[in-house]
Amino acid sequence: MLERRGHKVTISNHGEEAISKLLQRHESFDLVLMDISMPVLDGLEATKYIRKLNIDTPIVALTANAMQSDQFLYNQAGMNGFLAKPIRPEELDLMLIKYQDLKQEPKHQ
Repeated sequence: MLERRGHKVTISNHGEEAISKLLQRHESFDLVLMDISMPVLDGLEATKYIRKLNIDTPIVALTANAMQSDQFLYNQAGMNGFLAKPIRPEELDLMLIKYQDLKQEPKHQ
């Protein structure tokens, strides 16, 4: 869905891999869509670690657990929002619009 919308996508298979990729080049990512249920290191723990490293790239939880108590946990871990699975295209579009301008290059005059 993201590539069809013209976005460049980098995939990680687990939380440790996501952390590694962000450490190498976090400034090249505009947004992280973080699956909560990943092997090795889950999305909550990966997000907490990323935030301890002072990486401020927006992180959005991808989860089937969309209860208000779950959303509170995601926020406490340092996530900026969430998308419920299965992901609906219109909800993805709204999330992308919300974050699209955060990492734009300054305009030169």
